[in-house]
This record gives sequence, C-alpha cells and structure tokens, in this order.
Amino acid sequence: MTQHATTTSMGRGGPMACVLERSDGATPRSHPATLTVEFDEPTKLRSIDDVAASTMFRGALSVDSASDDSRTPWTATMNPAEFAARAASQTWEQVAFADAPQSFLWVWFKPQAVPQGLVLRLPDEAWQAGQWTMRRLLQLTGIEPQSVSMWQLFGVTYDSMQGTSPLLDQPIPAPPPGTDPSIFVYVNVPQVDPMQYAASPPTANASAGNASETFEQIEADWNAIIQIEVEVKSLRKQLIDTTRRLKTINRDLSTDERGVADSTDTRDWLEARRALRDANLRMSVCLKELDMGDVSSAGQRSHFENIYQQFVVPQIPFDDMQQAQVSFSYHRKMVGSLQTGMNNALLNARNNAERPAQKVISRLATKMREAQTKKNVLGVMFD
Repeated sequence: MTQHATTTSMGRGGPMACVLERSDGATPRSHPATLTVEFDEPTKLRSIDDVAASTMFRGALSVDSASDDSRTPWTATMNPAEFAARAASQTWEQVAFADAPQSFLWVWFKPQAVPQGLVLRLPDEAWQAGQWTMRRLLQLTGIEPQSVSMWQLFGVTYDSMQGTSPLLDQPIPAPPPGTDPSIFVYVNVPQVDPMQYAASPPTANASAGNASETFEQIEADWNAIIQIEVEVKSLRKQLIDTTRRLKTINRDLSTDERGVADSTDTRDWLEARRALRDANLRMSVCLKELDMGDVSSAGQRSHFENIYQQFVVPQIPFDDMQQAQVSFSYHRKMVGSLQTGMNNALLNARNNAERPAQKVISRLATKMREAQTKKNVLGVMFD
C-alpha cells in the first residue's frame, strides 16, 4: 500500500487541509481512497501516521471513492495523557455527526462536577435521527473507550471494563420525560509518578536562584493542598452524614401515606426518590475519588509528601525540579476540583433531593392529620 499527502489552504486566512491518498490492490490508483484532515496552521505530513501523531489535528472525514454518499466520521482520539492536558470547556461545545449532518452532540469537557471527565448531551432531534451507542459517542468526542472507567446515565452507573463492556455497543435508550438527559463520563487520567524526580541524585548545575524560586512555588502549592484537605475532611463527614439521611428518607410510602396520597403526591414522591438516588450516587463518586483516587494516600498524595519532606523542607536541589513543581501545581488543582465537586454534590443533595423529598413527606403528614381529625369529628357526631 502506498500513501501520498498534499496540503492545501481551506480559504484565505483559514486552516490548512491535508488530503491523504491511499492505493492498494483493492482500490485502483485512478480512484484512490482519500482522507481529508483540517489543521489550525500549515503543516507537512506524509502519512496517516503523521496525522495521528499531529497535535494540530482538528478532525477528519474518511471518504470512500466508491460512493460520494458513503461517509463515516473519523475523529482523532485522545490518549489519557492528552485528555489530562486538555483545557476544560468554558461552555457547551457542539460536535456534529459527519454521517448525520442533521444531528449533533453537546459536550462539556472537565466540568466542575466531573473534573476528570466530560458530560455528553444529545438534543431531542438527535434521538429521533437514529440509535446511538456509548462507543459511538466516545469516538465522536475523541475519547478512547478503554480509557473510560465508567459512565452514568439516568442516575445509573455502568462500568466500562476497560472498554470491553458489551453495554458500550448497546443502543442508548431515549431519556424518560422529566429525566436529566446528560451522560457523565469518567476518564482514567494517567498517574504521575513524582518519585521519578527523587530517584535522581542532586544536581550541581541548578542555579541557587532558580532552585530557591522553585522551592517557594512547591512550598506554596503544598501549603494550599494542606489547607484544601482540611476543608475536604469536613466535607467528607458532611457527605457521609447526608448520605445516611438520604438513605433513610428514600423508602416506600407507608399504608397511611398511600391512603391519603393522590396521583400528584405519588408522582412527586417517585421523582423525589429518583433525585435521592442520583444525589447519593453523586456523593459516593466524590467519596470514592477522595478515598481511592489520585488525591488520596493510596494514589499520589504520599509521593508528593515524600518529595516535600525529603527535598523541599531541607532545600536540597534535585533533577527535574521544574517538572516536579508542575506536578505539585497539577495535584493542587485536582484537590481543588475535588473540593468543588464535593461542595456541589452536597448542595445538590440538600437542595434538589432532601428538601423536595421532605416537602412531599410533610404534605402527606398534613393530609394524614386532616384525615384523622375528620375521622374524630365524625366519630363524635355519630356518638
């Protein structure tokens, strides 16, 4: 098989495009298959491998010369390291389906509720255009299915099984009325091994001025991490207490409550119980990340503490100090994101789950008291 590449401008002042032509035994050279790729700046590419390796990649569309209409989306995938380096979205991003121009997908990368993941949302018209699978949506956003740890749909969490789950290829059901259609995807970001910096002997060519400045930056990041962890510890207790309360509230209606409940009460209680389950799930994800994720002692925290105690406190320069400082800063941001996620999960549980459920229960309690009072009055009258 041979490959050829040419680059052309997509218009004055616009991005560059690369057209790759492939010729093999199954495709006559006079009708090569082509792959058109758009870039944000001029580049020189010679093969499809160059395209896959390019960091300027925006998107591509595979076009089969046998039919002008046979087009399938071809999106560059991000490995976990590239996803970790990707900037968070500032607003919803719209991604169109190449094989269904009338349909598109809304994506939000790294929202506060999912700092190491993304949120997907299909508009109503997209559900009517065809069946969608998680694998197809992930490929559209450039996420490798094997790098996904789990996804959450309509309040239910599914394990990706490192991209081998058969549910990835099952059609996604349309959201029931009144249900949040958002799909939460959690990505396994790569763990940085800070001990690689401590493994090298101290270097003599690092200037004292640069080393002192780097130590100050690491010191500031570490102190910020400690302060955030104090607040996170308090949030952890609040999440556990709130989880217990929500589990107690989430119950079937009693016989007396069902006796006075009308259709509106029954519907409101079903919705309240769904909100209670969703809130508990969201809080459990935060607690799991805190206890077992990268920010925990089981994850990366102990490594950062070792570097801090072994090198930063005694002010001993070491190799790759600048990279270590970047890792400390990244860890601080991860702890801060977790704190924000825990706060949001706690507020959501209280405002959108616990309070609505208590309102329904209080309403039913009022109806039961009124029914009992009416019953007592009638009893006195008949006596």
